[in-house]
Amino acid sequence: MKSLTASLVRALEERDAGYRERARTLYDLLLLPVEAHLQSRRKICIIPDGVLWRLPFHTLIDPQGRHVLERKTVFYAPSLRTLALASARRASDPPGQLLAFGDPKLTRKAVADAVAFQRDANTGALPDAQREVRAIRRFYPAGAAKVLIGADASEEAFKRDAANYRVLHIAAHGLFDERAPMYSALLLSSEDDGREDGFLEAREIADLSLHGDIAILSACDTARGRYGAGEGLIGMSWALQVAGCPTAIVSQWKASSAPTARLMIAFHRHLIAGASKSDALRRAALELMHDPRYAHPFYWAPFVLVGAP
Repeated sequence: MKSLTASLVRALEERDAGYRERARTLYDLLLLPVEAHLQSRRKICIIPDGVLWRLPFHTLIDPQGRHVLERKTVFYAPSLRTLALASARRASDPPGQLLAFGDPKLTRKAVADAVAFQRDANTGALPDAQREVRAIRRFYPAGAAKVLIGADASEEAFKRDAANYRVLHIAAHGLFDERAPMYSALLLSSEDDGREDGFLEAREIADLSLHGDIAILSACDTARGRYGAGEGLIGMSWALQVAGCPTAIVSQWKASSAPTARLMIAFHRHLIAGASKSDALRRAALELMHDPRYAHPFYWAPFVLVGAP
């Protein structure tokens, strides 16, 4: 199973059209035995174990040649207990609706530290991320949305303001620490006073007290982490749940900037129109899938919902 999963993920990351054969094989192994139980279900909750946290179940292909996403809404949870707790949780009604960060301006030191931390770290400007958060802002009432771009999209601002908003959205670069996943980070701006380094680490998120409904991490590799027995995947989504946020949308590989912006804009549009969080993500992914330029799962499948659907 480990080699099959790794082979499929590699094919997806490399935009290899040959992924379909592996996606069919994994469907037959994992979902075909329970297909009769799934037929009447509109949503599927996947509680993965071990390496299966790396497997995008929504990309698997059934005997009719359809991706699971084309038939079902798929979301993920560490366990039934954590899912029940997340689903039962009610936000404490913070005053703001949306807090969004886009294209943070990184200092030279932050760029150097990021490259030292991860040799192939991407630290360049993210104009699509700016477009993404500016477009998202239009869906929310002007007085209830706060969008911070460039130097304003700072780590200090996130720590100061995040507890006051229902929806958190960060469009930035991400760094994954394979050896110590709680040191994985989102790269934000840092203030001149040097109190924050601009690395919003998972361990720092876990120390916050959040009161909102969902956090969308529009960055690379934010769904990755260390497998913990009975705890699921220890990383960004785990840290957000510890902080009090019941739902996270995170990425399983290095997402492409322009289609990611389209996916995220569509997600918020569907969410504001009344779709559930998991259905909004599915509808956004289907929109991207039906664009011939982005038909490969590399573009529409990297983001998954973990927690309350």
